Amino acid sequence: MDLLSCSYGDNRNDKFLLKNWEGWPLNESVIFYKPIIKFQNKYYCFVSYLLVQNLQPILENLIREADSNYYSSKYLVIRKAYLENKSINYLAKMLPGAKIYKNLYYSIRENGEQKRVELDGLILYDQNLLLIEAKSAPLSISAQRGGVERIKRDVNEVIVGAYSQCKRAKDYIDIEATPCFYDAKDQLLVKIGDKKFFKNIFLINVTLDSFGILATHLSSIKAIGLLDGKEWPWSVYLNDLRVISELIEFPSQFLHYLQSRIRINEFPQFENMDELDIFGFYLKENLYFKEGELDDFTSVTLTGYTDEIDNYYQSAGGISEKKKPCQQFTMGFRKIINNIELSKRPGFTIIVTKLLDFCGDSREEFAKQYERVIRDTLKDHNMHNFSMLFNTKASFGFTVVGLYGIDKDAKSKWTSYCLAKKQKNKINSWFCLLVYVKDNHSIFDFLFA
Repeated sequence: MDLLSCSYGDNRNDKFLLKNWEGWPLNESVIFYKPIIKFQNKYYCFVSYLLVQNLQPILENLIREADSNYYSSKYLVIRKAYLENKSINYLAKMLPGAKIYKNLYYSIRENGEQKRVELDGLILYDQNLLLIEAKSAPLSISAQRGGVERIKRDVNEVIVGAYSQCKRAKDYIDIEATPCFYDAKDQLLVKIGDKKFFKNIFLINVTLDSFGILATHLSSIKAIGLLDGKEWPWSVYLNDLRVISELIEFPSQFLHYLQSRIRINEFPQFENMDELDIFGFYLKENLYFKEGELDDFTSVTLTGYTDEIDNYYQSAGGISEKKKPCQQFTMGFRKIINNIELSKRPGFTIIVTKLLDFCGDSREEFAKQYERVIRDTLKDHNMHNFSMLFNTKASFGFTVVGLYGIDKDAKSKWTSYCLAKKQKNKINSWFCLLVYVKDNHSIFDFLFA
């Protein structure tokens, strides 16, 4: 109790008081590190939530007070390594079978000089490439209280710093003919030969402390000039990443959430959002917005979408466990997704994430037409197909072709078909799912135009 307690007068300390502003009410305070007050050998906790809200800084302050040398020379290094390892582990859990690399080095030319720079993590999964930077610096107490300069400093160090490092790695991959990454001993870890193979590159920043709306409302950071560039990173608190990794059902679902989540940054109307509210909204509503749907809104706040998640975790291990929160799919649509996921054919995540873009009615219609095509192909051994067109802001078309047995010429023929459909409808992209069926077995192939 004494370790967590302060006494009257403890704030009269140069560590906490601004010179010539000793009576300023927003001065630093010992109460954030020692939230219990000891008075006349009795203990009082007037602001009990500080014990939980500031648990990490309280414990770290105890370590620092016990051994400042250990804290600076070892603990901070351990904390950074812990964050990096946990971040990679949670991401790997959602992307089983991915190629994962940690603590990579590469060389760039900057301001006329050759520099060796580092990247915390690189994950290759199907046609997706994830660049990861973990930042363990906390959000300072002053920033939590609303100190503008401290907010800028902390955001610049953690979120913007991580973004800059991920962006630097992305630029290196874009510019170099054959990007190569090495370990600390200069042994080659990964060599990216065919850059065109990768359709998506994601920039991910994992933080050890929660940055709240500073991480979920990146458009405000960009508005004040702290974040530049066209790309948006995903800045996520480690514990939120853990929860998401435990609720994600299949790899492409995570990649689809990642795409949708990053796109939220393009809507400045969203305010005061919590990462798990966004994820809960994704599970319920698919983070899907029709073109112009938000034009009349100046502010959108997501609330109540963590209720099912909270109930699930609060009841875990209890007498009456709650159902695990998940997206609702019809049985037919879920079966299609599962079969494509199991195929592991190159491009399978691109197809599944595009299928997940469908809204509820479209998913049901797609499953219905898919079953018809496969049934008819098995019945008469002829080719059958159907197409669906989506005139949204990101317009695209989707064709499914059922073929009996392997057809070596099918890929070339249907590539031309997709290009023609794309040009005729004047849309951004066209996707094609080739399903070779025989004796109730299916082999998939994918085309993108």
